[in-house]
Amino acid sequence: MTGTERRQLPRYNLRARVEVRTAGAVIPADAVDIGVDGIHVVAPMPITPGTPATVVIFQACDAYVRGLVIWTLEIGRGGLPAYQIGIGADAIGMGEKSAVGHAGKTALIQSILGKIQEDAES
Repeated sequence: MTGTERRQLPRYNLRARVEVRTAGAVIPADAVDIGVDGIHVVAPMPITPGTPATVVIFQACDAYVRGLVIWTLEIGRGGLPAYQIGIGADAIGMGEKSAVGHAGKTALIQSILGKIQEDAES
């Protein structure tokens, strides 16, 4: 994506393998970044905007982001089909905790990022 960044809320780099789960598919993907308003992934197939989806982040105790696909952009990668997908976050969860509000989502994102970093260092 090019141009001026329009986000009002911070995004955090998140390099992790994930699964995007919809009613009709389970799609392996790579997470790019995460914020209280959503998660950005790259997947081998598109998902139609408006589709309910849950992104499972296995490296962080099966943390998840649940919401709707907001946008999909075909990018290609190494001659193979690839798609950037933005999924709005209605809820973020990790373990027994889940949050829908800004403060709760922010705390869970910090836990997710901390768990991934902790695992990378061990």
